[in-house]
Amino acid sequence: MNGLEILKSLPATMKGQIAQQYGSIEKFYQLVFSLHATNYNLFMNKPAGYQLNQQQIQIQIEQIEYKLESFGLEDGSDITNEIASDHEEIIVNREIQKLDNDLRKKGSDYDSLRKWLNDKYGI
Repeated sequence: MNGLEILKSLPATMKGQIAQQYGSIEKFYQLVFSLHATNYNLFMNKPAGYQLNQQQIQIQIEQIEYKLESFGLEDGSDITNEIASDHEEIIVNREIQKLDNDLRKKGSDYDSLRKWLNDKYGI
């Protein structure tokens, strides 16, 4: 989880400000991660009013970014985007696992298919 590692590598004064504002570095990470996870779930499921909810989440994320910048971070979106990438990595790994399970039922597996694609098409 690169986002958490980046947060933990921030200067002590900045980590202290984040902890004071959000309870701890870990709670801050969980908040941003949860916002991105909720936004993803809204996009995937599209319940009634989901676009308004997504806008509200985006506003919250932007407020967090501005707060980080007030602590001295040059660009708060660097942190929130890294945490979003952590969430996306989990989604991608989950989909790869599903693909691997489906391929195994058909007598293959993800690693074999990936090697073949790379050898044959360079991808």
